Order: sequence, then structure tokens, then C-alpha cells
Amino acid sequence: MAVSHGVPVQNRRVGRACLFAGGTATVLMGGYHLILPVHMQWADAMAGVPGMVTWGLFAINFDLSLMMLLMGTWTALVALSSARQLAAALIPAMFWTAHAAYLRVELMPIPNSMLALRLTLEGFTLGVVALHWVGVVGVLRSPEGLRPPRVFVAFVGGGGALAAMGAVLAAVFLSMPTLKPENTNARPPSSAPDVDVARATPTVADSLGVPPLSELSRAGQVSRVTQGTTVTPEQYTGAWPELAPLLIEDGSEMSAETLRTIEGTGTLNLLAQRLRRDGSLDEAREVIESALEREPNHPLHHLQSAYCYLDRLATTDSPLARWSIANRAQQAFELALASDPTLSDARYYVAFACERAPVGFGGDRDRSMALITDAIEAGQHKFLAVRAQFHFARGDEEAGVDDALAAIDTGYTHDGMLVSAITELRRAGRAVEAARLAAIAVRVESTNAISWLAYARSLDPTKDRYSIAAALKHAAELEPENEIVQRALEADSR
Repeated sequence: MAVSHGVPVQNRRVGRACLFAGGTATVLMGGYHLILPVHMQWADAMAGVPGMVTWGLFAINFDLSLMMLLMGTWTALVALSSARQLAAALIPAMFWTAHAAYLRVELMPIPNSMLALRLTLEGFTLGVVALHWVGVVGVLRSPEGLRPPRVFVAFVGGGGALAAMGAVLAAVFLSMPTLKPENTNARPPSSAPDVDVARATPTVADSLGVPPLSELSRAGQVSRVTQGTTVTPEQYTGAWPELAPLLIEDGSEMSAETLRTIEGTGTLNLLAQRLRRDGSLDEAREVIESALEREPNHPLHHLQSAYCYLDRLATTDSPLARWSIANRAQQAFELALASDPTLSDARYYVAFACERAPVGFGGDRDRSMALITDAIEAGQHKFLAVRAQFHFARGDEEAGVDDALAAIDTGYTHDGMLVSAITELRRAGRAVEAARLAAIAVRVESTNAISWLAYARSLDPTKDRYSIAAALKHAAELEPENEIVQRALEADSR
């Protein structure tokens, strides 16, 4: 039996034959995977599924097919020739080139406002293509192939560059805000978007002689502006008058079992809301998608769809998943707002998303301010409180104070707005106005320790040591571990 370098020739031939057969089988499987979506009619099965999910599924299958085809070819080349180094450099380069071409032909369905994300992904792919083709050129120019030192330099340098780009991409994804506005809860305590706190009179405030809201606010009451999480009974009856008999007096819906027996797209919307409240988020998603198929341009269907995403967002911990879900919620709110510009809850979410997201990743501060200002000019005065918060966040305290005072006079506030306004008014020496807002703060935000701290500080000019101490003590009871409150309490006791 012939022997070469201690290995029987017959054994080497069997090994090469096995490698060739395995490579051929891999190529055949890759070819089948390439036509699998047509064979299995994926397009029909994916009807109603969000565009990003559909795109991702087809892209993954395309990449898997290419990997099988090209890696199978590589295995066959290794079996038939000694050009192992050329195959090792050429095949991955071909794979990444084809993948880059696929990304250009089938664009990822993301908003144009997120151009930076698309450019980052495409730039990363092109970088990988360039690194691999540099390796191919190195092989072709060196008859003996890539020598070990060049291999080491190429892989270390290329791997380091890829690791750096991957780290940047991962950091971008992980650091992106979820775009979830404040006070967005999966189970809202009320179907109303605003919470009337006119009757929420704290016992401590009464004991300190804080005037009632009717004396503090020209509107006679103050409502906290929050992100709505339900379609209201008024919205239902305005869009579908036939739903009026289905709405119970307190605004809650009928049982899901009863609603399933009633035909109509409005009923589907109502059923989706009932299912959300029951915790059946997946079924709610399916129901509202069915309603959108029947009425694809109805603003309340898009609004309900967005609320479904907010509920899912509240139960998701993964940063990447939260970003994806929040992006879908924003798209649904955008569609609702485009169909009906009077939908304040959709405008609220979109404005906050544009305000908080990084520029290039959906952030657009000019648009966020324009959305709020347009609403105010249209008579939606509650957005004065939102604009005040935007001004404070941007460092424009003077404009923030003006909007905060106007918001309170029309009966609205927003989390953090009062404390920011009080702080700035005290800094500007406007003690009387600061005291008025502080008194409102402890009634509207009676469980917020910082509001009570702001109220205590507003009493400094009165020298009322008893009321100051009582306010600070109550703040400490609300948040015993709040260092700011504890320091203020210690300083007052000296």
C-alpha cells in the first residue's frame, strides 16, 4: 500500500471523498433553503406580521442559505485541491459581499428618522467586506500564500477592527432610550388620560393650613398630564355610536366572552382593550391586527395597537427588545396622529420620543417642540405643562417658568414641572409665586418627598419653624432613604 508522509494514500482518498460528499450535500441543502420561502409559502403565512419581523425572517434565511452554499463549496475545494488558503480567504469574502448586496436590494424597514442606524449597519457590513477582500488580494499576490506572520497580523488587525465596530454598534443599541414616556403603566387605574386631583387633599397639607386648589389655581383644579393607555368611552362612542350600549356607566368594557359574539370593527377594538386589561397581550395584538386589516387607516385602531406595544414594553427587560417594541409603538402612534391630529395621547408619545432619542436615532427636538406648540395653538392647553418640562430639560428655565405658570392657570401640571419651576422662581427672587406653586405641588403630588421639600423651602421667608419642620418631617417619612431630604432635615434641626 502506498504511503505519503506516514498516511496511507487509500485513506487520504476516502477522506477526500467524504469531504467532497459532505460539501456537496451542504450545497444542496443551501440551495433548498434558498427556495424554502417559496416552497412553504412564507409570504402568505406572514400576513399581518410587523414588517421588521418579516424582513428579519427572510434575511436570516437568505444568510443561512448562503452560508451553506459557500461553506459547502469551500469544503469541496479543500477535498479536490491544495488551495486551502485561497478558499479560506475567498469564500467568506464572497459571503459578505452577497450579504451587503442583499441589504441594498432589500432595505431594512426602519423610519427615515433613524438614518444613523441604517448607515451604521451598512458601514459595518462594508467594513467586513473590505477586510476579507484585502485577505484575498494578499493570497493572490503571494505564490506561497499567506505566511504565518501575515495571517497573524491580518486576523489580529481585522479582528480588532471588527470587535471595535461591533462594540460601538452594541453600545448604540444598549444605550438607546426605550422611548417610553413617564407614567406609562400596563394597567391604568382609570380610562381617562388625565387624573383629576382636585379632591386629593392631604391631611398634612390641611394641618399646615395649605389653601385648597380652588384658591391656588385659577382653573379651580389641577390635572396631571400623563401618557394615556386606553381608548376612552368618549372616543369609542364618537367613532362608533353603536358601541354606546356596550359601555358600562363607569367606562369599563363588557367581558371578552360577550364582546367576541358581537360583530364590528369597533367591537374588535373594544375587545382588544378588554384583553389587554385581562393580561392576554398576545391575543389582544392579534385582535387589533384583525381590526386594522378591515380598517387600515382608522386612527383609533392604530392608537389601540400602540397601547398593545406599551403593555408589552412594560413586561420586557431586554434592552434590544425594549428598543424594538418602543420603535413599533412610536410607528403606531405616528400613524394614529397622521390620521387624526387631535389625538393628544399619540402626540404626547411622539413628542417625547423625538425629544429624548439621540439625533439620528429618531431624535428631533425641532419636531418635538413643533408638535407641542401646534397642540397649544389648537387649544390643547395641557401641552403647556409638557412644553414647560421640555424647556427645563433644555436649560431654558425662563421659558419653562412662563409655561409652567400658564399651565397651572389653565389647570395642568406634569411630573417634575412644579419642582423645577419652584426652584427657578426662588432663584429669581420671586418668592410669592414660588410659594403658590409649592402649595399646589403638595396637593397635586402629595406623595412626592421633593414636593414637600420644595414647600418647606418656600416657607423660609415666613420664619414659620413649626410648618417648615412638619413639612420636612413628612418628606422624610415619605422617602426615608432620600439623602437630599435627610440633609435638609438635619440642617433644620440644628
